[in-house]
Amino acid sequence: MTRAIGDACRNIRDMPATYITYPGSPNQPVFECDLRSVRRPAKHIVLSKGYLSKFGRFRIPSLLWQTLGQYACWLDPVIVKEWSQMTKGWGVADVKDNLVQGLDWQESSHDTTVAKERAKEIRNEGFDLKCVWSDSRIKRSFEIDHCFPWSRWCNNDLWNLMPAKEEINRSKLDKLPSSLAMSEARENIINWWQSAWEQSPHRDQFFMEAEYSLPGLSGDPPPLKDVYQATVHQRARLKQDQQLVEWSVLGRG
Repeated sequence: MTRAIGDACRNIRDMPATYITYPGSPNQPVFECDLRSVRRPAKHIVLSKGYLSKFGRFRIPSLLWQTLGQYACWLDPVIVKEWSQMTKGWGVADVKDNLVQGLDWQESSHDTTVAKERAKEIRNEGFDLKCVWSDSRIKRSFEIDHCFPWSRWCNNDLWNLMPAKEEINRSKLDKLPSSLAMSEARENIINWWQSAWEQSPHRDQFFMEAEYSLPGLSGDPPPLKDVYQATVHQRARLKQDQQLVEWSVLGRG
């Protein structure tokens, strides 16, 4: 794995980082690439941000990065499908069918099982489980809401899954929580993340998903208040990019 990543980094340095230049400026590359050599570790490898950063840095202009972020949900499947088709056309003898099938784009599934089971555990342990949006105690049945609607952004990250009363979730549907709704729910959201994930076996998953999906996070791990602030920034970005209908809680409390 270390060798394969190193080879990929060298290809990036020698090809796009060298030959993609600004129009009219053949000696001014668009991308900056600083490559480092990494020794193969003796133990198992975890593909974390820390491990990948050992290979060096690849810098992208901020405006290009922003544009790629806006269109990522369409670019990802197109690039992966193109790569899959290219691999099939090479006719390489040692490329197995199951390896090529691994490049087939799989749509994400709407799955809230992990969050729902964790919410039940919290309640069974004697702690209050609150609807993050209405600030009211959940005594019986409840649902797990995608803070940012699944129909508009297929994201099952743990930070995006929050307990809500059934009637609240039905009223929200595929709407984006308003700035006011996010502000009023701040304490409940952070408390939910803390009780559900910070001291659970899913802790690393929670923070890794947050760092990959949300803007401007740093730290190991980042404080939950920073994760909340990054979520607020992502909400504003979705609002701007997709012009989603906003939702606020009526009769909160």
